[in-house]
Amino acid sequence: MPTDRAALNPPVLTTRALALDAAVWLITTVFACSSYAMEWITHRANGCGGDENSLDAISRMQAAGATRIEVDVQLSGDRIAVLFHDEEINGQGISDLTYEEIRQRLGSVTDPRLPTTLLDALNASESGTKWLLDIKSDNPRDVSAVTRTIRLSRIDLSNLIIQSEYPDVLSTFEKALPSVRLHWLARAKRRGWWPRPPDAAAIARKASSMGVDGVSLKGRSFIDRDFVSAMKGRDLMVFVWTINRESRAEHYHRSGVDGLITDRMIELRRLFDRNHSGSCASRNR
Repeated sequence: MPTDRAALNPPVLTTRALALDAAVWLITTVFACSSYAMEWITHRANGCGGDENSLDAISRMQAAGATRIEVDVQLSGDRIAVLFHDEEINGQGISDLTYEEIRQRLGSVTDPRLPTTLLDALNASESGTKWLLDIKSDNPRDVSAVTRTIRLSRIDLSNLIIQSEYPDVLSTFEKALPSVRLHWLARAKRRGWWPRPPDAAAIARKASSMGVDGVSLKGRSFIDRDFVSAMKGRDLMVFVWTINRESRAEHYHRSGVDGLITDRMIELRRLFDRNHSGSCASRNR
């Protein structure tokens, strides 16, 4: 009688099939879970809480589970790195006021609900806190004062990302703090008479040529999975700002961004975790 080899060796074929299925499952699971490793980044430490860029806000957002704290960094007239977003107070520039004058104009020199110094913020934070410093100055000469402050602090540099929209500022930081990750705050806009999405590949090429580690982009509908993939193809991290609606948070999560900068971290994360209960999203905190 002819020999049926398939009948004689079913365990071998079954084992191979099972091994292949297991490999496919493992790869799929790893990539699926990796897509959920999105950082929750609280804007201005607490963008809509009335105490932005303050010690109180930083402490509260740490306790609430923020993955990373984003703060705005400027230099006062006495060359102190302060956490403040606007360029002026009551018509007078931040760079024209001492730090004490800034606090006095805001109402108090000692109130922890008011913007603080970068050094105090870094040293008062919990060990392991991750930071995103948004450098407002377009002057590379201001980098030395910020760098000095960072070196005086107790921060682990691996937990720090510095972002700026100015290439010269980023280049100066790269020389001063070569181990710190840098993000280019890119102004991606629609283009042409009949508005078309910006060229994602061109943005990725420019960012890569600048030697940065990632891009921070204003949240727009054209930032989708393909747009993000163009950045990832150049090994760039992608943060989007300022995302305050649940539907937009879900969109950018599906698109694969690395970080979501938001004024509503507590509410959005609570909704997100509820919707993804039991999934990789809820496990990967």
